[in-house]
Amino acid sequence: MIRLLILLAVITLLPACRDDVRPTAVPENCDALCRTPCNLIVPIWTPQDPDSPDAWDSYPEQVTSPVVGQLNQCELHRQACVQCLDRLKKSGLTQ
Repeated sequence: MIRLLILLAVITLLPACRDDVRPTAVPENCDALCRTPCNLIVPIWTPQDPDSPDAWDSYPEQVTSPVVGQLNQCELHRQACVQCLDRLKKSGLTQ
């Protein structure tokens, strides 16, 4: 008798487990920077004369400065995403 009741309960609850029930989409209104990937390609260091002790003088100009610029741009992307998530949190859509 108990098995029959359990089977009846399972059969009754199965239609509620449909996978076609989806939540409605929420407009997130995020800045386009949040969706744009960062450029993380490090420039190749190409000194004029690799054997020269002065070759390292070209490293900051050829590699360090461009990487700093790329990281600053990525930080802008990150800040745009943080602002979007903060707005969603304030509106009660996320926790």
